[in-house]
Amino acid sequence: MRIEVYGCAYSAGLNDGQWHSVSLSAKWSHMNVVVDDDTAVQALVAVLIDSGDTYYFGGCLDNSSGSGCKSPLGGFQGCLRLITVGDKAVDPISVQQGALGSFRDLQIDSCGITDRCLPSYCEHGGECSQSWDTFSCDCLGTGYTGETCHSSLYEQSCEAHKHRGNPSGLYYIDADGSGPLGPFLVYCNMTDAAWTVVRHGGPDAVTVRGAPSGHPRSAASFAYAAGAGQLRAAVSLAERCEQRLALRCGTGRRPDSR
Repeated sequence: MRIEVYGCAYSAGLNDGQWHSVSLSAKWSHMNVVVDDDTAVQALVAVLIDSGDTYYFGGCLDNSSGSGCKSPLGGFQGCLRLITVGDKAVDPISVQQGALGSFRDLQIDSCGITDRCLPSYCEHGGECSQSWDTFSCDCLGTGYTGETCHSSLYEQSCEAHKHRGNPSGLYYIDADGSGPLGPFLVYCNMTDAAWTVVRHGGPDAVTVRGAPSGHPRSAASFAYAAGAGQLRAAVSLAERCEQRLALRCGTGRRPDSR
């Protein structure tokens, strides 16, 4: 006995809204279940398998029918197509017309699945997953929380850290709150005011050598821990902004000097 079904459903591991193939085959005391050409279960049972002549797809009838069918996980929610039993295709229209079996809570020749993750309502890179009637967002590792990963886990400024009684140190801040910009690392200097220090990844001192006249060259480039948009958001919250550049000049002998 061999049963093949192509199904589209929302369940653990198969919640992508795409079609998947499921095949169950039983012969003597061996049973195989294959999902998308990957063997999911290979079972050897102690008794011979008798498939009978009645098959249930998507769940069981109510208990009053006396069918003996049990479905502890509830009914299937999704769509089925290309059903075959043995080598014979099952015609759903014949089921609808009552010529083959019976059905309940079923739409024939129509798949009512709605993809609730396209477009995704999860913000800030949250991962969307869905069931038959709702969706949820996994916010792990995004720095945000809430039903749609909207609320930032970080304070908006060093001033907010100061109000919470935090000492000077390195902190992540999210300058635009729940906006599209992500958090970034700053040093909060808690003096009479809360100074936000954005550091760069370059060396503390750079040696600048001369260049031929009319041929200027770059001495060094600095990569800050925040992007341009994040810096603008942080500056917009500040009462005062400073950028410090210190130059130390020394004299040296020219090659042709004496």
